Amino acid sequence: MNFNSTKADLVLKYPPIMDWTSEEVKFIPEFRKRVSDLNDEEMTSDETLIRFFRARDGDLDKAETMLRKSAKWFWDNNVLSYRTGGRLPPSILTDDFAVQVLGTDFEGYPVIYTPIGRWNIRDRINDGYLEEIMQGRFYSLEGVIMKAVRDSGMGQFVCILDLEEVSFYKVAHVETINVIKKFLQDLQDNYPERVRSAHMVNAHWILSYILTLFKPYVSNKTLDKVIVYDGNKSKYLSHLKTHIPAEILPVTLANLK
Repeated sequence: MNFNSTKADLVLKYPPIMDWTSEEVKFIPEFRKRVSDLNDEEMTSDETLIRFFRARDGDLDKAETMLRKSAKWFWDNNVLSYRTGGRLPPSILTDDFAVQVLGTDFEGYPVIYTPIGRWNIRDRINDGYLEEIMQGRFYSLEGVIMKAVRDSGMGQFVCILDLEEVSFYKVAHVETINVIKKFLQDLQDNYPERVRSAHMVNAHWILSYILTLFKPYVSNKTLDKVIVYDGNKSKYLSHLKTHIPAEILPVTLANLK
């Protein structure tokens, strides 16, 4: 996890997903042969194979196991049905649990804004929406985030996680923790190497509590892509604007007043 890393650091550390190494490329034929029984063009594409190979640090056996589990997850949950937008969560959930595509950063990667601090999962669960919330994660992943990735053609996305308005009440709740944990696990296990960088803004005292809860479910490789900023808006805006055009930032972030 980085604190206020420079743009140069990020560019050097996280090359575009399409920049495959010769070492990775040479394993593609063998990997594809192993999973040919999946009979799924997308699951056995060069890009998918490289992503899963990277996620398991070049261990082909582990990469195969991971890919097969992911394929089963997609099929069992009919995840691709959310891709076309035909399956939408109730409006109360899409409004409350906003996941917004802002545009693209200076390198062309889609920027996803997630005001997670304003989410109120606990109250919506108490209102009886637990099942809809659990189903809604598929829409957020496929219908919003991955749609932006596909439209950009860049293979990865940049995320802004805004913790403004987060409270102990919101996160000190077993079912809320389980919902967030499930989302993080789904993203990591089924969309490896999709996160290019994540900017966590308005982090404060509760961050240590949140990290304690969720760190076991997020790999160190993913955590290394997270840049954490406190509530000093002028400071984090200055850094964000070195990566992201100011005009696409949400008013809630861009307004210094």
